[in-house]
Amino acid sequence: MKKWIPFLCVLLMLSITHDALAQRRITTKRFNAGFVLGLNFSQIDGDDQFGYRKPGICVGLSGMARLSKRTELVIELLFSERGASPDSDFNAQNKKARNIHLSYAEVPLLFHYKSAKNNAGFYTVKLEGGFYFSRLLRTQIEERFLGGLSPTDVRLSDYQNQFNSDEIGFLLGGGYYFSPHFGVNFRHFMAFNRLLDERVDLDNQSVDLKLRSYFLQLQMVYLL
Repeated sequence: MKKWIPFLCVLLMLSITHDALAQRRITTKRFNAGFVLGLNFSQIDGDDQFGYRKPGICVGLSGMARLSKRTELVIELLFSERGASPDSDFNAQNKKARNIHLSYAEVPLLFHYKSAKNNAGFYTVKLEGGFYFSRLLRTQIEERFLGGLSPTDVRLSDYQNQFNSDEIGFLLGGGYYFSPHFGVNFRHFMAFNRLLDERVDLDNQSVDLKLRSYFLQLQMVYLL
């Protein structure tokens, strides 16, 4: 995380400088663009682990089209790191430790509604919702099993080539903007389709492998 601190400081300073130069005039652009930098906290339903414990970066570009004074259509192009991580190596309840690293190219398409305006004349609070499409770029799985594999234990790494390359889902969130150019967004994403949907036979038993992605995203946004 330390490597991002200088970039974040520069981003904040650019926003403050820009607003100081234009503090007496707030312009409304029909189209705009910006930069996005943030963190994901993700989990995978079905991997025998719980909680949004897997951190990863999201970074990319944002484009906006103004529909009205209060509404915007936004599209983003992001590099996004996700996956799943155990709370610890092993415990009495969880005898499996899986660390799943997934890298995606991600395209959210969102509708923004501006809900609150401050005394300076710009909207500080935005509510948002929409859909996203992701393309899986890279997969890496690290697995350990306490006491070795049982007859019905499955190594997900044996099936990573069957992971769905495309993911479609929806998201809801909101944001607070400190100025017309700098703000933060918080979102929750949920996939419609599964990352993996397979039935395998192990020791004369059928085991369903059904994985689905969820993640939280905290963004910093700088608009031009």
